[in-house]
Amino acid sequence: MRLPRPTSARAARLAARLVPIGILLVLLAGAGLIWTVRSSLISTIMAEMVNTATVLETDSELVGRAETVQAIHDLSLRTGRATLVYGLFDETGRHLAGRLSRLPPIPANRITRINDIEDTENSYFMVRRDLPFAVLLIARSTASVDRITLLLLVLI
Repeated sequence: MRLPRPTSARAARLAARLVPIGILLVLLAGAGLIWTVRSSLISTIMAEMVNTATVLETDSELVGRAETVQAIHDLSLRTGRATLVYGLFDETGRHLAGRLSRLPPIPANRITRINDIEDTENSYFMVRRDLPFAVLLIARSTASVDRITLLLLVLI
């Protein structure tokens, strides 16, 4: 029995079938990696926001309105652009403290992704908590997650 030459038509046809399958498998693995990393980053950010909201909600019940307003004001002065952004509003939606100056229409006790807060082009992850005397918003820009996703797309 004679073995086919590597340059034979049969070998070329086999390679023509296997190479696209290999490329497809690499692309699928890359997409899976990007999805996993992005989901993990979003989960971490959401957990940080929920924990912060829970702490602030618990503290507000203990210290009252004036101290909560001052705490949100102080937190807003200390945070940078990549960290959490805060907003505190009364029951009518009037701004009390924080860098978020308007109350977007998101449901209470929910985490959501929202565009166009504070007249920026970024999209934000946002959590809203209804306190006994106010509405607390905590937001974080999605820019870091979007940059890491883009970097992974370029690398893969």
